[in-house]
Amino acid sequence: MRGLLLQRNINLTPDTNSEYADANLIVTYHASIVTASAYKAPSLKDPTPIVYNSTLLLGFTLNTDQAFRQFKITREYTETDDVSFHVHWTKSSDVNEQNKNVKWQVGVNVFNGSSQQIPATTTYTIEDTYDAADTTERTIYRTPDVPIGVLTKGYYLGLYVEAITPVGVAMASEPALYSLDLTFPIYYNKS
Repeated sequence: MRGLLLQRNINLTPDTNSEYADANLIVTYHASIVTASAYKAPSLKDPTPIVYNSTLLLGFTLNTDQAFRQFKITREYTETDDVSFHVHWTKSSDVNEQNKNVKWQVGVNVFNGSSQQIPATTTYTIEDTYDAADTTERTIYRTPDVPIGVLTKGYYLGLYVEAITPVGVAMASEPALYSLDLTFPIYYNKS
């Protein structure tokens, strides 16, 4: 059984372009949650690891493959604004995919991690288009942010990501995930 590759260490980097950056108290943090690096977690629905140059991607068979991740909402989270996600993605093969579509589905549940049943999953979908007319290159695209809502700090967020059949014309190759990222405001002390 092949292992799904997920990021183990989360690198939080302040977003200095945030509306909160000027306050010197709250900044927006950007955490790559599902990536094709560093951590193996076996699953029956694993995407296929794809190496392109020095970049590791996850290729998704439509409506089949899923990647999973659990994440604890940091205690520095302000609970003042939504936690949001977006997807960085590309194509998986040397095919001209210009004007072809991909649709990502992300399932999320949030729970306190202590004496609580895992709640039902809320699903979100976002469709995007591969605009470039390249064949051998890979252009990484970023979807718009999708708000999950204001969450409770210290709670756990379980999620999965999969590629599903788009409304528009689907790509001929498998959609390839670079990362699924969360963004959220946290309290930040510069000193």
